Amino acid sequence: MQMPSRRAVLTVAACISFLLCAAAAAALVLLLTSPRLASPLADLSTHPWWFVYGDAPRGAAAAKQPFTWVIGAALLCALLGSAAALRAYRSASRTGSGAALFLCAAFFALSVEALRGPAALVIARGSSITAAMVMTRAVYAARFAGQLALLAAGLHALEMKYRRNVVLLGILIVVSLAIGIYIPMDRTAYLASLTFKLGDEQGVWFADLALGILAAASFAGAAFTHRNRSAGIAAGACALLFAGRQMLSFSGPPASLAAGAGLLAAGLTAAITAADRMTPRAGGVKARGTAVMEDDAADPTAP
Repeated sequence: MQMPSRRAVLTVAACISFLLCAAAAAALVLLLTSPRLASPLADLSTHPWWFVYGDAPRGAAAAKQPFTWVIGAALLCALLGSAAALRAYRSASRTGSGAALFLCAAFFALSVEALRGPAALVIARGSSITAAMVMTRAVYAARFAGQLALLAAGLHALEMKYRRNVVLLGILIVVSLAIGIYIPMDRTAYLASLTFKLGDEQGVWFADLALGILAAASFAGAAFTHRNRSAGIAAGACALLFAGRQMLSFSGPPASLAAGAGLLAAGLTAAITAADRMTPRAGGVKARGTAVMEDDAADPTAP
């Protein structure tokens, strides 16, 4: 893909991310300023972690409106991901690294978390359960897309090269959309995590965990086999990103959501640091349209 085309894709992705964040912010403001509108969300069952459910909070706990914290956390996740994606794109443009391109896509996928805000607003208004389910499916599809993009970046670090990175990225997106569409969901159970209850939570949990481990392991393998410090940084970043996103995906207490945001921010920072070190390996690889992760200090041609 030529640079003008990449810029066009970046512009579209950035516009979508901006619209998603704006929609989540608008939903949060509406729910905060209209207690009557937000009242149906106070009865949502809690979902603080995988396979863990609880009754809706009562009394003083209910007055704190925990769903607002969840929307705020989803919005913060989207903002951090969008900002990191724009920063990673600079590295991808400078180095021509396919790994940096996949990192950029993984970061943009975080912006879809913002859909949990509009979904909550739709449920509160009693407008359309179908629309809310579509948003939930989009959220899960984006989570899998982000995991698959991180795995593809890790395989780049292991020098499993692809000639058409953008085509592969498109395939990953299509696969993720298919997963999101076919995940079974209970349309009668909308949770305080602002998603519908999964019909096969164990299967989704296992797939999510497996992809997270594989992504980190691929970077760790590259760090070990190629003496690649930047791949080691990326492996740590994958672990932080996975942990942070997990904590932000549920309806935990404010302290848990804040900790998740901190882990996510640390993971994004580490990943951007690794992306800045991604340089095409000498010997003609760049000319064939591929690139691998390599320390600047080990590459005399690095800028």
